[in-house]
Amino acid sequence: MKVDVYAVWLAIGWIPYLTVDRSVDRLFWLNRDFREGVREALGLEDSTLGAYEARAIVQLRQPIPLGWAEAVRVRLQAEWARREKDRSIEAVQRELRETVQSVTRIYEGKAATVDMEAEIVTPAPQVASAERYRAEGRALALRVARLPQQLAGRALLLGEAAAMLAAPDAAALLRELQLAALLGAARPGSLRSRVD
Repeated sequence: MKVDVYAVWLAIGWIPYLTVDRSVDRLFWLNRDFREGVREALGLEDSTLGAYEARAIVQLRQPIPLGWAEAVRVRLQAEWARREKDRSIEAVQRELRETVQSVTRIYEGKAATVDMEAEIVTPAPQVASAERYRAEGRALALRVARLPQQLAGRALLLGEAAAMLAAPDAAALLRELQLAALLGAARPGSLRSRVD
């Protein structure tokens, strides 16, 4: 399984993450209306998701194997915890590329063959379709609420999990699992054992 690795710039600093569906992460971090829909659907306090307002995301253009991505995330998290919180977007791009190169040398014995370009994504101006994003956030969050109980203790293939959870397809299930991971209801590392 391949995943995207990225860093999100929050008020508390840069935090590395993994994603199986970058569109969910971009909506979650960069779209206030989507987060508001999630908050409404889950009955969270008004301020609960306010801390998730991102200034920017720096993301590799190409997904990498899950094991590599987790190693990159862990290394960046440890490194950034020891150093200053304020770093430029350019420094984060460079550190992300260098860490992927370092990790792939360990796994492959040579430099990465993946596209090492990291793109920068910033919040777009809020548009008139705010209700559409709220509705999308609500709908996805309502489906996410059932995941922990239904997947607990199971080892399933992705197609089996999608069928069991009545997801329209595997891609829809991955969107749900990704939002669950962002909300802390699922760990990205646990996706391997649950839906390989």
